[in-house]
Amino acid sequence: MKINKPIDLRKLIFEKVSQEQIFRYYYPYKFTLNQRCLSCFQKDNNPSMIIGTKSNSGDIVFKCFNSPEKGDCINFVMQMFNLDYLDALLKIAEDFGLKESSNTKYEQIIKELPKTTVIKQKKAPDIVVSTRPFNSNELNYWNDYYQDISDLKRENIYVPKKIWINKNPIDLKVSELTFCYYYPENDKWKIYFPFKEKSKKWLSNIPLTTSWGLENINKDKNTLICKSKKDYMVCRKIYSYVTGVQNESIAAFSEDFVNELKKNSKLIYYGGDSDAPGKAASYLITQQFGFKHINPVDRLLPETKDWADWAKITNLKTIEDYFKLKNII
Repeated sequence: MKINKPIDLRKLIFEKVSQEQIFRYYYPYKFTLNQRCLSCFQKDNNPSMIIGTKSNSGDIVFKCFNSPEKGDCINFVMQMFNLDYLDALLKIAEDFGLKESSNTKYEQIIKELPKTTVIKQKKAPDIVVSTRPFNSNELNYWNDYYQDISDLKRENIYVPKKIWINKNPIDLKVSELTFCYYYPENDKWKIYFPFKEKSKKWLSNIPLTTSWGLENINKDKNTLICKSKKDYMVCRKIYSYVTGVQNESIAAFSEDFVNELKKNSKLIYYGGDSDAPGKAASYLITQQFGFKHINPVDRLLPETKDWADWAKITNLKTIEDYFKLKNII
Protein backbone atom coordinates (compact mmCIF):
# COMPACT_ATOMS: atom_id res chain seq x y z
CA MET A 1 0.00 0.00 0.00
CA LYS A 2 1.48 3.35 -1.05
CA ILE A 3 1.24 6.05 1.62
CA ASN A 4 1.31 9.66 0.45
CA LYS A 5 0.16 11.55 3.54
CA PRO A 6 0.59 11.17 7.32
CA ILE A 7 -3.20 11.01 7.70
CA ASP A 8 -3.30 7.96 5.42
CA LEU A 9 -0.53 6.26 7.38
CA ARG A 10 -2.22 7.02 10.70
CA LYS A 11 -5.47 5.54 9.38
CA LEU A 12 -3.67 2.39 8.23
CA ILE A 13 -2.01 1.96 11.64
CA PHE A 14 -5.21 2.31 13.62
CA GLU A 15 -7.10 -0.05 11.33
CA LYS A 16 -4.72 -2.79 12.47
CA VAL A 17 -3.26 -1.76 15.84
CA SER A 18 -4.90 -0.21 18.91
CA GLN A 19 -3.60 2.72 20.94
CA GLU A 20 -3.00 0.44 23.93
CA GLN A 21 -1.02 -2.02 21.81
CA ILE A 22 1.30 0.77 20.64
CA PHE A 23 1.92 1.80 24.24
CA ARG A 24 2.56 -1.80 25.29
CA TYR A 25 5.00 -2.34 22.41
CA TYR A 26 7.18 0.69 23.19
CA TYR A 27 6.79 1.22 26.93
CA PRO A 28 9.73 -0.63 28.52
CA TYR A 29 7.97 -1.83 31.69
CA LYS A 30 4.69 -3.49 32.59
CA PHE A 31 1.82 -1.12 33.27
CA THR A 32 -1.84 -1.15 34.25
CA LEU A 33 -4.17 1.28 32.53
CA ASN A 34 -5.29 4.18 34.71
CA GLN A 35 -2.68 3.50 37.40
CA ARG A 36 0.63 5.20 38.07
CA CYS A 37 3.68 3.62 36.45
CA LEU A 38 7.40 4.33 36.22
CA SER A 39 8.47 7.16 33.95
CA CYS A 40 10.60 6.03 31.01
CA PHE A 41 11.92 9.53 30.34
CA GLN A 42 14.09 9.89 33.44
CA LYS A 43 15.12 7.93 36.54
CA ASP A 44 12.01 7.25 38.55
CA ASN A 45 11.95 5.34 41.84
CA ASN A 46 8.43 6.45 42.71
CA PRO A 47 5.89 5.94 39.88
CA SER A 48 5.13 9.38 38.46
CA MET A 49 3.66 8.65 35.03
CA ILE A 50 0.19 7.57 33.95
CA ILE A 51 -1.05 5.75 30.86
CA GLY A 52 -4.82 5.90 30.92
CA THR A 53 -8.09 6.59 29.17
CA LYS A 54 -9.62 10.02 28.71
CA SER A 55 -13.22 9.98 29.89
CA ASN A 56 -14.51 12.34 27.20
CA SER A 57 -13.09 10.48 24.19
CA GLY A 58 -11.89 7.07 25.33
CA ASP A 59 -8.46 7.78 23.81
CA ILE A 60 -5.44 6.38 25.66
CA VAL A 61 -2.90 9.02 26.62
CA PHE A 62 0.13 9.39 28.88
CA LYS A 63 1.43 12.11 31.13
CA CYS A 64 4.61 12.46 33.20
CA PHE A 65 4.54 14.53 36.37
CA ASN A 66 8.26 15.06 36.92
CA SER A 67 9.02 15.94 33.26
CA PRO A 68 7.13 17.68 30.43
CA GLU A 69 6.31 14.61 28.31
CA LYS A 70 2.64 13.90 27.59
CA GLY A 71 0.25 13.09 24.74
CA ASP A 72 -1.21 10.16 22.80
CA CYS A 73 0.54 7.01 21.63
CA ILE A 74 2.03 8.78 18.58
CA ASN A 75 3.39 11.56 20.79
CA PHE A 76 4.81 8.85 23.04
CA VAL A 77 6.83 7.35 20.16
CA MET A 78 7.91 10.83 19.02
CA GLN A 79 9.25 11.69 22.47
CA MET A 80 10.76 8.26 23.16
CA PHE A 81 12.82 8.28 19.97
CA ASN A 82 13.13 12.03 19.26
CA LEU A 83 11.17 11.80 15.99
CA ASP A 84 8.86 14.15 14.17
CA TYR A 85 5.24 13.14 13.58
CA LEU A 86 5.68 11.47 10.18
CA ASP A 87 8.81 9.60 11.23
CA ALA A 88 7.00 8.31 14.32
CA LEU A 89 4.18 6.98 12.13
CA LEU A 90 6.72 5.38 9.80
CA LYS A 91 8.48 3.74 12.75
CA ILE A 92 5.23 2.29 14.10
CA ALA A 93 4.27 1.00 10.66
CA GLU A 94 7.75 -0.51 10.21
CA ASP A 95 7.91 -2.09 13.67
CA PHE A 96 4.45 -3.63 13.38
CA GLY A 97 5.09 -4.92 9.85
CA LEU A 98 2.41 -2.74 8.31
CA LYS A 99 4.59 -1.58 5.42
CA GLU A 100 5.02 -5.10 4.08
CA SER A 101 2.74 -6.10 1.22
CA SER A 102 1.25 -9.08 3.07
CA ASN A 103 0.32 -7.02 6.13
CA THR A 104 0.47 -10.16 8.28
CA LYS A 105 3.38 -9.51 10.63
CA TYR A 106 1.40 -7.22 12.93
CA GLU A 107 -0.90 -10.07 13.99
CA GLN A 108 1.97 -12.07 15.46
CA ILE A 109 3.41 -8.99 17.18
CA ILE A 110 0.06 -8.20 18.79
CA LYS A 111 -0.26 -11.77 20.08
CA GLU A 112 3.08 -11.43 21.87
CA LEU A 113 2.28 -8.12 23.58
CA PRO A 114 1.51 -8.11 27.34
CA LYS A 115 -2.19 -8.42 28.04
CA THR A 116 -4.23 -5.85 29.90
CA THR A 117 -3.61 -6.28 33.61
CA VAL A 118 -6.60 -7.11 35.80
CA ILE A 119 -6.09 -6.46 39.50
CA LYS A 120 -7.69 -9.06 41.76
CA GLN A 121 -9.30 -7.75 44.91
CA LYS A 122 -7.94 -9.15 48.16
CA LYS A 123 -10.40 -10.40 50.72
CA ALA A 124 -10.83 -7.82 53.47
CA PRO A 125 -9.64 -8.99 56.90
CA ASP A 126 -11.94 -9.32 59.88
CA ILE A 127 -11.03 -6.51 62.31
CA VAL A 128 -12.26 -6.23 65.90
CA VAL A 129 -11.24 -3.30 68.12
CA SER A 130 -11.61 -2.47 71.77
CA THR A 131 -10.88 1.15 72.62
CA ARG A 132 -9.56 3.24 75.52
CA PRO A 133 -9.41 6.98 76.28
CA PHE A 134 -6.87 9.23 74.56
CA ASN A 135 -3.73 10.08 76.50
CA SER A 136 -1.94 13.43 76.31
CA ASN A 137 0.57 12.32 73.64
CA GLU A 138 -2.23 11.13 71.39
CA LEU A 139 -4.22 14.32 71.84
CA ASN A 140 -1.10 16.38 71.16
CA TYR A 141 -0.63 14.56 67.86
CA TRP A 142 -4.07 15.70 66.70
CA ASN A 143 -3.70 19.16 68.20
CA ASP A 144 -0.84 19.72 65.74
CA TYR A 145 -3.52 19.45 63.05
CA TYR A 146 -5.97 21.76 64.88
CA GLN A 147 -8.19 18.89 66.06
CA ASP A 148 -9.50 18.51 69.60
CA ILE A 149 -11.35 15.71 71.36
CA SER A 150 -14.73 16.90 70.07
CA ASP A 151 -13.46 16.69 66.46
CA LEU A 152 -12.15 13.17 67.06
CA LYS A 153 -15.47 12.05 68.57
CA ARG A 154 -17.42 13.56 65.68
CA GLU A 155 -15.25 11.75 63.13
CA ASN A 156 -15.33 8.44 65.08
CA ILE A 157 -11.58 8.35 65.68
CA TYR A 158 -10.45 6.24 68.63
CA VAL A 159 -7.38 4.80 70.33
CA PRO A 160 -7.22 1.00 70.40
CA LYS A 161 -6.76 -0.94 73.60
CA LYS A 162 -6.64 -4.20 71.65
CA ILE A 163 -6.98 -5.13 67.97
CA TRP A 164 -7.76 -8.55 66.53
CA ILE A 165 -7.11 -9.32 62.85
CA ASN A 166 -8.92 -12.47 61.70
CA LYS A 167 -9.32 -13.35 65.43
CA ASN A 168 -5.58 -13.00 66.06
CA PRO A 169 -4.43 -10.23 68.44
CA ILE A 170 -1.77 -7.88 67.10
CA ASP A 171 1.04 -6.48 69.20
CA LEU A 172 0.40 -2.85 70.11
CA LYS A 173 3.47 -1.05 71.42
CA VAL A 174 2.82 1.57 74.07
CA SER A 175 5.41 3.87 72.50
CA GLU A 176 3.87 3.64 69.00
CA LEU A 177 0.93 5.89 68.19
CA THR A 178 -2.04 4.00 66.75
CA PHE A 179 -5.50 5.30 65.87
CA CYS A 180 -8.68 3.62 64.68
CA TYR A 181 -11.19 5.17 62.26
CA TYR A 182 -14.64 3.65 62.70
CA TYR A 183 -17.23 3.68 59.91
CA PRO A 184 -20.61 3.00 61.56
CA GLU A 185 -22.50 2.84 58.26
CA ASN A 186 -20.88 -0.51 57.50
CA ASP A 187 -19.40 -1.41 60.92
CA LYS A 188 -15.84 -1.43 59.59
CA TRP A 189 -12.45 -0.16 60.81
CA LYS A 190 -9.38 1.50 59.37
CA ILE A 191 -6.28 1.31 61.57
CA TYR A 192 -3.68 4.09 61.26
CA PHE A 193 -0.04 3.85 62.36
CA PRO A 194 1.22 7.41 61.66
CA PHE A 195 4.93 6.74 62.08
CA LYS A 196 5.31 3.38 60.39
CA GLU A 197 6.79 3.08 56.92
CA LYS A 198 4.35 3.78 54.10
CA SER A 199 3.52 0.16 53.28
CA LYS A 200 2.62 -0.57 56.93
CA LYS A 201 0.72 2.59 57.88
CA TRP A 202 -2.75 1.13 57.32
CA LEU A 203 -4.88 -1.91 58.11
CA SER A 204 -8.43 -1.75 56.81
CA ASN A 205 -11.52 -3.78 56.00
CA ILE A 206 -13.69 -0.95 54.72
CA PRO A 207 -14.84 -0.97 51.08
CA LEU A 208 -12.57 1.25 48.96
CA THR A 209 -15.56 3.27 47.73
CA THR A 210 -16.54 4.31 51.27
CA SER A 211 -16.73 8.10 51.19
CA TRP A 212 -18.07 10.76 53.51
CA GLY A 213 -19.19 14.38 53.68
CA LEU A 214 -21.98 14.50 51.10
CA GLU A 215 -24.15 16.09 53.78
CA ASN A 216 -21.76 19.08 53.69
CA ILE A 217 -22.18 20.07 50.06
CA ASN A 218 -24.41 22.75 48.53
CA LYS A 219 -25.33 23.16 44.87
CA ASP A 220 -24.53 26.88 45.10
CA LYS A 221 -21.03 26.30 46.52
CA ASN A 222 -17.81 24.73 45.27
CA THR A 223 -17.07 21.28 46.67
CA LEU A 224 -13.58 20.21 47.76
CA ILE A 225 -12.73 16.49 47.79
CA CYS A 226 -9.92 15.33 50.08
CA LYS A 227 -8.12 11.98 49.74
CA SER A 228 -7.77 11.26 53.45
CA LYS A 229 -9.64 11.71 56.70
CA LYS A 230 -6.91 13.93 58.19
CA ASP A 231 -6.84 16.26 55.16
CA TYR A 232 -10.64 16.38 55.28
CA MET A 233 -10.66 17.34 58.96
CA VAL A 234 -8.11 20.11 58.44
CA CYS A 235 -9.90 21.55 55.41
CA ARG A 236 -13.23 21.49 57.25
CA LYS A 237 -11.72 23.91 59.77
CA ILE A 238 -11.34 26.35 56.88
CA TYR A 239 -14.21 25.60 54.51
CA SER A 240 -17.56 23.92 55.13
CA TYR A 241 -18.19 22.24 51.77
CA VAL A 242 -15.72 19.36 51.95
CA THR A 243 -16.03 15.63 51.24
CA GLY A 244 -13.56 12.77 51.49
CA VAL A 245 -12.52 9.53 49.83
CA GLN A 246 -10.24 6.69 50.93
CA ASN A 247 -7.21 7.32 48.74
CA GLU A 248 -5.87 8.81 45.50
CA SER A 249 -7.20 6.16 43.11
CA ILE A 250 -10.09 6.36 40.65
CA ALA A 251 -11.40 3.17 42.23
CA ALA A 252 -12.18 5.13 45.42
CA PHE A 253 -14.92 7.08 43.57
CA SER A 254 -18.22 5.23 43.33
CA GLU A 255 -20.64 6.14 40.58
CA ASP A 256 -23.26 7.19 43.15
CA PHE A 257 -20.77 9.44 44.95
CA VAL A 258 -19.70 11.17 41.74
CA ASN A 259 -23.31 11.63 40.62
CA GLU A 260 -24.26 13.21 43.94
CA LEU A 261 -21.31 15.58 43.74
CA LYS A 262 -22.24 16.68 40.25
CA LYS A 263 -25.90 17.18 41.10
CA ASN A 264 -25.23 19.18 44.24
CA SER A 265 -22.11 21.27 43.65
CA LYS A 266 -21.29 24.48 41.84
CA LEU A 267 -17.76 23.35 40.85
CA ILE A 268 -15.90 20.29 42.12
CA TYR A 269 -12.23 20.44 43.11
CA TYR A 270 -10.12 17.41 43.89
CA GLY A 271 -7.45 18.33 46.46
CA GLY A 272 -4.65 15.79 46.11
CA ASP A 273 -1.01 15.76 47.15
CA SER A 274 1.58 18.00 45.51
CA ASP A 275 4.33 15.42 44.91
CA ALA A 276 4.67 13.70 41.52
CA PRO A 277 2.48 10.67 42.41
CA GLY A 278 -0.14 13.01 43.88
CA LYS A 279 -0.20 15.18 40.77
CA ALA A 280 -0.42 12.08 38.60
CA ALA A 281 -3.44 10.90 40.59
CA SER A 282 -5.01 14.38 40.41
CA TYR A 283 -4.64 14.44 36.65
CA LEU A 284 -6.19 11.01 36.26
CA ILE A 285 -9.12 11.73 38.58
CA THR A 286 -9.92 15.13 37.10
CA GLN A 287 -9.68 13.77 33.54
CA GLN A 288 -11.93 10.85 34.39
CA PHE A 289 -14.68 12.78 36.17
CA GLY A 290 -14.38 16.31 34.80
CA PHE A 291 -13.35 17.84 38.15
CA LYS A 292 -10.93 20.70 38.68
CA HIS A 293 -7.84 20.16 40.82
CA ILE A 294 -5.97 22.01 43.53
CA ASN A 295 -2.74 20.84 45.18
CA PRO A 296 -0.63 22.33 47.98
CA VAL A 297 2.16 24.59 46.79
CA ASP A 298 5.28 22.92 45.35
CA ARG A 299 7.74 25.00 47.38
CA LEU A 300 6.94 22.93 50.49
CA LEU A 301 8.20 19.71 48.91
CA PRO A 302 9.55 17.22 49.78
CA GLU A 303 8.77 17.63 53.49
CA THR A 304 5.15 18.70 53.02
CA LYS A 305 2.81 17.46 50.32
CA ASP A 306 -0.73 17.50 51.75
CA TRP A 307 -3.15 19.89 53.46
CA ALA A 308 -2.74 18.41 56.93
CA ASP A 309 1.04 18.75 56.98
CA TRP A 310 0.83 22.23 55.48
CA ALA A 311 -1.45 23.27 58.33
CA LYS A 312 0.95 21.69 60.83
CA ILE A 313 4.01 23.64 59.67
CA THR A 314 2.18 26.96 59.11
CA ASN A 315 -1.43 27.64 60.13
CA LEU A 316 -4.99 27.37 58.87
CA LYS A 317 -5.02 31.00 57.72
CA THR A 318 -2.27 30.27 55.17
CA ILE A 319 -4.36 27.55 53.55
CA GLU A 320 -7.50 29.68 53.71
CA ASP A 321 -5.70 32.46 51.83
CA TYR A 322 -4.55 29.92 49.24
CA PHE A 323 -8.12 28.66 48.76
CA LYS A 324 -9.24 32.25 48.23
CA LEU A 325 -6.43 32.81 45.72
CA LYS A 326 -7.60 29.74 43.79
CA ASN A 327 -11.24 30.90 43.95
CA ILE A 328 -12.49 27.88 45.87
CA ILE A 329 -13.79 30.10 48.65
